[in-house]
Amino acid sequence: MSKRGGSHRVNHFGGGPETAYVTPDLDEALRAGLSMARPKHLPKNWCMLR
Repeated sequence: MSKRGGSHRVNHFGGGPETAYVTPDLDEALRAGLSMARPKHLPKNWCMLR
């Protein structure tokens, strides 16, 4: 999560600017961050063996 000017940007770790959620409302940004931190399913590449 970052703040620049009057907007808050929330993104997954390593996500590019095109995948970010941007909002001027801090409470909305916090809700979006919590929903990203607790996904209903994990992306397949997060579960691959390394």
